[in-house]
Amino acid sequence: MGNRLDFLHYTFLQASRQGLCGLSGRSGTLGEQLIDFPAAGAKCTISVTFTPAASGARTATLSIADNAGGSPQTLSLTGTGTAPAVSLFPTSLSFGSQPVGTTSTPQTITLTNTGSATLSTTSLAFTRTNTSDFAQTDACGSSVAAGAHCTIAVMFTPAASGALHGHTQHRGQCQR
Repeated sequence: MGNRLDFLHYTFLQASRQGLCGLSGRSGTLGEQLIDFPAAGAKCTISVTFTPAASGARTATLSIADNAGGSPQTLSLTGTGTAPAVSLFPTSLSFGSQPVGTTSTPQTITLTNTGSATLSTTSLAFTRTNTSDFAQTDACGSSVAAGAHCTIAVMFTPAASGALHGHTQHRGQCQR
């Protein structure tokens, strides 16, 4: 079953040789499926996947309602959700005065994945006004492992005189 286990309760109800496999949680039924139960003395396999919706410890119970003694049969399920988290240092750069049309000395930003899962880097872009006056090179590649870091070098080449402001925006996503 490919449903997420976020404090979910699986219940299998038997009606003759077929049963309704239902998945319910705090917000009601999340899915159900008609299944065949095994004949007496036979066995079946129930597959459960773990796709956490949040970081940290997650728990659920697999509960099978049947006509055997001690029904329902239960099994505790546990897992730990992981996620990337990003820290940038420094949090701002100041290039001071730079002659128009000349490129500054590169200044370096360190991007650190402080989370517990790989960070997939999907884009690095400048935002706000005057974005064409800033350029960057980075050593981040397409992903940054948990606990790892990479560097981003930013250069400033003003096209006009006066105070200019911009932001660097990094976008990423979790890889499980």
